[in-house]
Amino acid sequence: MLSSITYRPVVKSEQSKAIELWQTVFEPKEDGYFERYFLSTASPSYQ
Repeated sequence: MLSSITYRPVVKSEQSKAIELWQTVFEPKEDGYFERYFLSTASPSYQ
C-alpha cells in the first residue's frame, strides 16, 4: 500500500489546533518553544 503526504503551511485559524497536536505528540516542556513559532503574537523573527 502506497500512501502520500501533503505538506502545507498552517493557516491562522488552525494555529491553536496545531499547538495542541504538537503538545499531544511531543509533550514539550513549558518553555514556549512551539508557541514561539505558531502564535500570531510570536516575534517576527520566529514567524
